[in-house]
Amino acid sequence: MNVLVIGAGPVGLTAALDLATRGISCRIVEKRAEPSKLSKAVGIMPETIEKLRRLGAGDAIAAEAMALRKITFKHGSRLLFCMENAKYEKVMLSLPQSRTEEILRDALRARGVSLEYDLSVQEISSGVDKTYTWRLFGADLVAGATVAMVALPLSLAIAIASGADPAKGLVTAIVAGFLISLFGGSRVQIGGPTGAFIVVVFGVIADHGYDGLVLATFMAGFILLIAGYFRAGNLISHVPGAVVNGFTIGIGIIIATSQLKDFLGLAVDKVPADFTEKIPALWEVRDTVSFPALGIALATLFLIIFLRRIAPRFPGLIVAIGAGSALVVLMSLPVDTLDSRFGALPHHLSWPQMPDLSFARIIELFPSAIVIAFLAGVESLLSAMVADKMITGQHRPNAELTAQGVANIASALLAGLPATGAIARTATNIKAGGKTPVAGIVHAAVILLVMLLAAPLAGYLAMPALAALLMITAWNMTEPHKWREYARTPRSDRMLLVLTLGLTVLVDLTVAIGVGVSVGLALRLAKRRTEEESDWTPPDR
Repeated sequence: MNVLVIGAGPVGLTAALDLATRGISCRIVEKRAEPSKLSKAVGIMPETIEKLRRLGAGDAIAAEAMALRKITFKHGSRLLFCMENAKYEKVMLSLPQSRTEEILRDALRARGVSLEYDLSVQEISSGVDKTYTWRLFGADLVAGATVAMVALPLSLAIAIASGADPAKGLVTAIVAGFLISLFGGSRVQIGGPTGAFIVVVFGVIADHGYDGLVLATFMAGFILLIAGYFRAGNLISHVPGAVVNGFTIGIGIIIATSQLKDFLGLAVDKVPADFTEKIPALWEVRDTVSFPALGIALATLFLIIFLRRIAPRFPGLIVAIGAGSALVVLMSLPVDTLDSRFGALPHHLSWPQMPDLSFARIIELFPSAIVIAFLAGVESLLSAMVADKMITGQHRPNAELTAQGVANIASALLAGLPATGAIARTATNIKAGGKTPVAGIVHAAVILLVMLLAAPLAGYLAMPALAALLMITAWNMTEPHKWREYARTPRSDRMLLVLTLGLTVLVDLTVAIGVGVSVGLALRLAKRRTEEESDWTPPDR
């Protein structure tokens, strides 16, 4: 018997797995499901149901019918379905698709089933027409230009906060942003330098120089390529959420304190990198507060918030920073600008250069490369998952890791910063109407045009205005709207979050991630063992 399975999502793959187990050949195609023609489900064996439960299906619902488990998956507003001949039975189940598809595909291949995709039909999981039209291009063009206006000041500010030349931020946004959109596993992901890297990049530059950062980023790219090749994209989902939340809040705190010097206009030559040394050093020079700098920072801060409230889709960041910087020029205020502190920005990209690959240097920077690769993987997949919820789509985690690897290698060859998927820029892209990876490519092209044609204008950007932008970024990273939710989590999760946060701020991000992940996995294993023991009952004697 030959069976046609409609839909190559979890339903179709699970059905094909069951059919292959029973020796039935099948062909899988992708097609849009019409509500008026919804089919009922093909039989699924009990072992597969248990496998899905272990993968995180949540409250799986299974129905017995004719000695077979029959199941249908509902994803968003669409019902994904399978069809075997014309015998239909249905039960609904809510299940995140991306966590099961690749495992099911591997199980099918192990049974000798070749997955045949009919590319002439539409994809059930996303409902996106494969035909690219001028209308789609117009939407992507507008969205890409909008995101570029957001990414431009952010890239400059993140590079400065990381202890690098501001031009490195632009190079990263152009090169990595282009490659992440071109090769990534999400249709709407926008890549580039992000706030999550500021702490680790600042530390690597302080300890090993900028050439050390380039080598660490280069190695991190290859680590991500290896992770993508061995399908480690799904493994990152097992990193405890409390660890991710803890180091993200910690990074936000460190970013905010690092911007106090420029936000307040304090007269201090060099701010210590260590948090416990930084706060006393800034307190000692509290009498040197520059009121013009503070006024520009506050004006920019309030303008950013105001524009976000009245016009969320409008690129208010560039307008607010431009307005604050214009005040400095028009009123001749004694405030630092990009040009006065760093000199003129370059108006071209440099030629690629290989970093120093000496064995001693590789060993020295390997721990930093691991941290950069981990952050790039986690941030990019978190961003892709946020995008999935906004567009009711589905990303490919291993393709995303591969794209991050390619982007970081290319960024290092051009002496750029580490890069990953940026949640805020990705959300801006979606809200601005971005539909395909073309929007991300347009975003990179627009930043390149600004660099080629308008680099001298960027030199007028005021440092307090950029500090205000990073203060907003730091606040958003801490996600204060989720604090009540964190307080209601189990005690072990709260303690793990506080532990990771404290280690990030007071010790080191590398230590925080290592200890946090280890403790989190140990707690998870202990909890699983307790649950297994509670299910055991002594037999009757």
